[in-house]
Amino acid sequence: METVRALTPSTVLSSHLPPAEGMTGTLLGALAQARGAPPFRGPDQAELERMMSGAAGVA
Repeated sequence: METVRALTPSTVLSSHLPPAEGMTGTLLGALAQARGAPPFRGPDQAELERMMSGAAGVA
């Protein structure tokens, strides 16, 4: 992360988010916190099917 910080980018571009201007410190802070977060555990197939069946009537 220090390598990125040393570059002092004014804008960080992402393929999934709008340009982040003047937010390098904030973004690097979020990455540092993410390192200590528990791993994401998504639903298994049975849970996904249960969730989808509940959403069938929602339009």
